[in-house]
Amino acid sequence: MKAKFESPISLDVLVLIISLIVTFILWRVSITFPPDTTPIYIFIIGISASFLLFGMVFALTRAERKTVEADIEHSRLLSAIESIPFGLVITDLNENIILSNHGLSQVLIEAGATWTLKKLDEVLGADFPTIDSYKKVIAERRGLAWKRVVYSGKKLDIYMAPIFSEKEGILGVLILIRDIA
Repeated sequence: MKAKFESPISLDVLVLIISLIVTFILWRVSITFPPDTTPIYIFIIGISASFLLFGMVFALTRAERKTVEADIEHSRLLSAIESIPFGLVITDLNENIILSNHGLSQVLIEAGATWTLKKLDEVLGADFPTIDSYKKVIAERRGLAWKRVVYSGKKLDIYMAPIFSEKEGILGVLILIRDIA
């Protein structure tokens, strides 16, 4: 893998230095003009433009760095979710599955399946009413205890809990399914 070049001076500071040097050079050139022109205005405008440019580059480079850091954390989270040895489902408030891991297909013996809450309800059948339990978790705002069901000769434990955010309240439901056989 090719190493990325890291400058000892950040891009925003480099832009500020270059723009201040260009401003100084333009001011020195404008001094050679007749005295009825105003070189001090050129200097003031140049300094102002330099700091405005610095501010824009500063904001953009910091935003890019934060985006890269967020992308790294996002990929770590997804990798962690995929490595969990049991089925995991995250839903929203509209009965949509936002995220499920590979373990869900392994536990329910349906490799490569595209999961929806309705399909999960159909697969687990009468032993575990997924949609009704989902609605109960949202209405009561508390998790359901682990429930044991038998699916295709396997014993499964299923757990549901609401997903909360301090700012926005309830965001969805977390469903965990583990094979205990």
